[in-house]
Amino acid sequence: MRQTTNAILMIRPINFRMNEQTAVNNYYQKKVTKTHPETINSRAQDEFDAFVNKLRIHGVRVIVASDTDKHDTPDAIFPNNWISFHQDGTVGVYPMFAENRRLERRSEIFDQIEDSGFLIKNIVDYTSAEEEGMYLEGTGSIILDRINKKPIAHSPLVLMKMFLLNFAKILNTSQLFLLLIRLWKGKENPYIIPM
Repeated sequence: MRQTTNAILMIRPINFRMNEQTAVNNYYQKKVTKTHPETINSRAQDEFDAFVNKLRIHGVRVIVASDTDKHDTPDAIFPNNWISFHQDGTVGVYPMFAENRRLERRSEIFDQIEDSGFLIKNIVDYTSAEEEGMYLEGTGSIILDRINKKPIAHSPLVLMKMFLLNFAKILNTSQLFLLLIRLWKGKENPYIIPM
């Protein structure tokens, strides 16, 4: 098993900006008042296209799906929060806190991945937990040590142990670790504890 991949999914933004729904619990999002929203989105698209080209030059296979203007999904550029892919053909689909982030999950993205030659054998869908107010935003909350089969998890909002236990079954491990970030003198200090 490999720790890294040579193929990634990237979503090209069409309405990138601060997401009002996620800014309530995302410290890093700030409203930009001096730059027009179209300019922000255009810059994001330019950076996206340049990064895709750079990855491809270095031998990374990039599957590019485009965001859609059907819904207001300013964070669509971050699919790792709602989906994860595993070497055995398993796909994890995760419950999201923000309602507009939930709209990023689109079946045509799965079709595009399969059309690109990847086999999806099993989809593990945790999204029904949203109805109960429980969220685990994919690899935004879980760091996967694929070689040692250890998920390390943190959450800026809500971390549900039941998701991690199910996720551990997918990885065939009983070891779980919680990554906590604490602020000390204005700096982030991570530490890991076993669960």
